[in-house]
Amino acid sequence: MKNPIGIIMARRIVLRGSTYRSRRGMVLLYVIIICTMLCGFVSMGVDFGRVQVNAYRTAARSTAIPLLFAKVIGINTCDIKLTGVVATATSNTPVGFTGLNAFPVNKSLFAASYNSAITTSPSHASYNSNGVLRSNGNLGQGAHAGCWLHGDATVGSGGSVAGGINVTGTITTLPGSITAPAVIMQVVANPGGVSQTPNLSSNTTVNWSGGIYYFTSLTVADACTINFTGPATVYLNGSASLHDNNILRAYNGIPANLVIYHAAGNTFIAHDNDTLVAVYNGPGSDLTFHNGALIEGAMVAKTITLADNNDLYYDEALKTSAQVIGTTH
Repeated sequence: MKNPIGIIMARRIVLRGSTYRSRRGMVLLYVIIICTMLCGFVSMGVDFGRVQVNAYRTAARSTAIPLLFAKVIGINTCDIKLTGVVATATSNTPVGFTGLNAFPVNKSLFAASYNSAITTSPSHASYNSNGVLRSNGNLGQGAHAGCWLHGDATVGSGGSVAGGINVTGTITTLPGSITAPAVIMQVVANPGGVSQTPNLSSNTTVNWSGGIYYFTSLTVADACTINFTGPATVYLNGSASLHDNNILRAYNGIPANLVIYHAAGNTFIAHDNDTLVAVYNGPGSDLTFHNGALIEGAMVAKTITLADNNDLYYDEALKTSAQVIGTTH
C-alpha cells in the first residue's frame, strides 16, 4: 500500500499501531523522513506497523543533485532514489508461543526466554525464565514427564494446562479467548529474482537479501540453510515443508529481522532437528515440529504441535523491536 499521506499522519498511524512505544523505532522513522524531505517527498505507505517512504531526486523530475566537480568530465547531475521501511512492534507481534485452538506436546519440551539484544545463542545453560506459552485449548495436551516451561502459561476461558507441563511461573486463565489479528497477504516481486515457489535440494545454502518476499509454497529437503542478509518479511500463501537438519535464520540471528505471515488454511511442517529464528504469524495455519527443533523468536498459529525434545525460546526483545527493512539508494 503506497498512498501519499502527510508526515504527521504517518507518525500517528505508527503510534496507533504500536503495542510498545519504541524510541529506537521513532528515531529510525525520523531519519527516513528527514532523508525524504531532503530528497523530495513522494509517497509513504503504512502496513502492519510498517512505514515505507519512497523519495526521489532525479533529472526526470528536474530535482537531480548538481555535481560541481564532475562537470569537468561532462557529468552535471546525479539521480538519487531512496526507499526505506521502518517496522515497529505492533499488535500483530506474537507474544511467546501461541497455539490458539490446540497446543499438544509429547515429551521433553524446554520452553524459556532470552533477549537477542544480549545474546543470539540461548541454551539450556543460558536462558531467562520469562517464557510464554498460550492456548485456548489444553496447553500441553499429551505431555509426558520432562516438559518444562520456564515462565508463564496463559489459557483462554475454556482452556487448561496439562499436568505434564511443569510451569515455573504463573498460570493465568483469561475471562475470554486469546485472539490474534487475521493475516493479509501482500503479493510482490521477490528480491533478486527468488522464486515464489522455492524448492531446495539437500545440502543447499542460499543467502537471500533483505526485503519483502511472496511465496506460494516453500519446500526444503535435508541439511539446507536459508540465511537472510538483511531484515525481511515473508508472505507465505501456501504450505511449507522442511525435512531434516535445516536452518531458517533471520539476519544477524535477530528474530525481529524475519517476520513470516502465513495465510490461513495452510500447514507449516518441520521434521527433525530444524532450526527457525524468526517471528511466525499464522493464526489460521497449523504448525508442526517433529523432533529436536530449536525455535527462537515468537509464534502464533491455529495449532502448534510438538513431538519430542523441542526447545522454544521467546525473544524478549520483540516487546520493543524496531527495524529498518530494505533500505535502498
